[in-house]
Amino acid sequence: MKKISILLIVISLAWLVSCDDNDVWKLPTAVNVKMNLLESETDIFEVTAGAITIASIEVEGERNEGDNIYFVRNIASGLSIAFNKESTSKELDFDIPQGIYPRLKISFETYEFDPPINPIGQNDDDDDDEERDDDDGDDEDFIDYYDTEKYNLYVEGYVNLETEDEEIPFRLEVYSPEVFEKVVISTNQDSEVVLNKDIPVTANVTFDADYWFENISEDMWANADILDFDGEPTIVISKFANQEIFMLVVYRIPNSFKIIIE
Repeated sequence: MKKISILLIVISLAWLVSCDDNDVWKLPTAVNVKMNLLESETDIFEVTAGAITIASIEVEGERNEGDNIYFVRNIASGLSIAFNKESTSKELDFDIPQGIYPRLKISFETYEFDPPINPIGQNDDDDDDEERDDDDGDDEDFIDYYDTEKYNLYVEGYVNLETEDEEIPFRLEVYSPEVFEKVVISTNQDSEVVLNKDIPVTANVTFDADYWFENISEDMWANADILDFDGEPTIVISKFANQEIFMLVVYRIPNSFKIIIE
């Protein structure tokens, strides 16, 4: 009978140790998400601000110990995040089990708004007024642009042209949804990420906006249409304005960022 009791104790202890080992890999690490822009380093233009509207975040990870992880969080009405190192949102933060991740991938999808047919232009009465203004010889060299606030990504800044005495504001607006997907790297540029339950980390999503505009020559900036944006002459770049520049810029955006765990 004693032998049976000792055997049962050993089996019970082994079971408890096994449970403890499994539970270790279920303990969560807090991950804080931030969206940033790299500081501009060009002489022609400077990107100063921007924001992105997120519809969902997806996290997929492979671990050396414990189960692999996968989850998706949808944000029904979209979440606008400023490109700012100090800007955070609990809706993007998440917890994932601690462990060594040879591969950790994070994906974002931008929110799909219903864009206006054309936010540039004026109504018939305005056209009549413009014709009358033309008769008076008071022409404007830019047209009205109605800010719809329907874009899911925008950046703004200033262009420095040799032909101009002052900086010209510019603004890029993207309406169509886009998926941003990247394998996370650690601060030492290694794809293996180590997460510890006692050490909260930050996932810095950093976009290189200079790269977006890299193919835009100074002549293209100088010849761009200037619109009236909130009462200020501005180079607006969107599917509705300065389309040639827009097409050169927008296809570069999805590949222009890194996610670094710090």
